[in-house]
Amino acid sequence: MPGLPGKQYYCTARKKAEALAAFNAWYESRKEDPFDVDAEILAYCQMDVEILAASMKKYMMLA
Repeated sequence: MPGLPGKQYYCTARKKAEALAAFNAWYESRKEDPFDVDAEILAYCQMDVEILAASMKKYMMLA
């Protein structure tokens, strides 16, 4: 993609004013940056697995 996805894809409706202002500043400064959907999905999935593995490790230590 030539730029970030539209703001509507970032679930901003429930953000508090301060968090929304920070998001808007971040978005405006990066909205033209290239966005590689495949790379972002891969990174997201890898982080998700790492978080799940760490959670399971903690759970197993408590059980």
